[in-house]
Amino acid sequence: MHCATDIVGNDIVVTGASSVQLCMNQCATSRMPCYGVTFDTSSGACALKTENTTIDDSVYDPDRHSALARASELSNDNIACGYDDGSIQKTKNGLDFRIECKQDSVGNFVIPANAPSWPLHASSFLECMDACSRTHSYCAGVAWDPGMDSGYSNCYPKSPAFVNAPRTNTNSTHIATAQPRDLNNTCQDSSTYVASNKKQFIISCNQDRVATYIAIYHDTSLENCAQTCATWSSGNCTAAVFDPKMTGGYENCYLKSGDGVPNRNSDFRVAILLDELAEEENGIIENGTDQGDGTNAASHGVSAGVIAGPVVGAVALIAMLIALLVWWRKRQPKKTNLPMQDAGYAMDEKAAPNGYSHMPSMRTEENAPVEASAADTALVEVPAMSSRNQANARNPTGSNGVHEM
Repeated sequence: MHCATDIVGNDIVVTGASSVQLCMNQCATSRMPCYGVTFDTSSGACALKTENTTIDDSVYDPDRHSALARASELSNDNIACGYDDGSIQKTKNGLDFRIECKQDSVGNFVIPANAPSWPLHASSFLECMDACSRTHSYCAGVAWDPGMDSGYSNCYPKSPAFVNAPRTNTNSTHIATAQPRDLNNTCQDSSTYVASNKKQFIISCNQDRVATYIAIYHDTSLENCAQTCATWSSGNCTAAVFDPKMTGGYENCYLKSGDGVPNRNSDFRVAILLDELAEEENGIIENGTDQGDGTNAASHGVSAGVIAGPVVGAVALIAMLIALLVWWRKRQPKKTNLPMQDAGYAMDEKAAPNGYSHMPSMRTEENAPVEASAADTALVEVPAMSSRNQANARNPTGSNGVHEM
């Protein structure tokens, strides 16, 4: 570090950074060899410097700080592959790589989600392959440049497209292609797996579980992954998530704990501890079964209690609205009867006593029953009995059986 110092000239490129530390990090991961930086605290400008940069080119500037890399760290005379061409080498976590010496492949880089910076520096070919095997997302291979012709970060992870990408001959770069094994991809939804210690797990296909990570490692089946969860001693493991296609990375068994929620994922399988399911409200997981509309209820993490709350509330609201409507209608003033003809009634000469009824004109027998339409909302004049005596004759109980409308 050279504080309050501006190194003039010899710039590779000028970028932006929020601190001198991040400016140095850009130098370390540059695709061109970078030997120093000058950072402007007032503007955030970060100037990356060439190998010709020395402190002799500096001037005092209170707003700028400079830093020079050790040139010895950017040189390596041993650019050999270190392995036989075509040989298979195994990483620490068990992933095999096939070696291609003096080969390179342009592009198809992958930026891991779990790496602080990428590409990274590897002092050996095996160190570069080890880094690839621990990468999330999946790393299908690496290109390693021991001579650091393209900068200090000399280990480049590759995406699956790299496997079939063209190769070019080179003296200083070597390639390693991952050779993963075929894994058990079978899954039976809602089935039960019983571990060696009698712990039971419910299997859910096409599902992940968002919860706290305990450990991540490589395994060959969901059952093996669940077995490790059942006997895990360094934490309370309640779910084992297995990625048979290794889309997330070679380390494809995720041990998790806590009250996680389901998340639909077509590539993953999950084994959930039965005790954990029992503690969740009304079966929040629903064993990952399909609900008939192409969706997985478990993927949404909605419990029966959560569903019941809004339903009961909606029913109560509807009942309240009906009660208010009934109350309002009772409070309305009664309508004043219009003259029958003005109200749209039809003349019926045989209808007594006033000869009007709200129905199509029709001939009726005297005192015959008249049926009013349920759709009618106006008043209906029903033909009356010709006399009270006649009514009493029809209803021996007396006048109580006679009604006037």
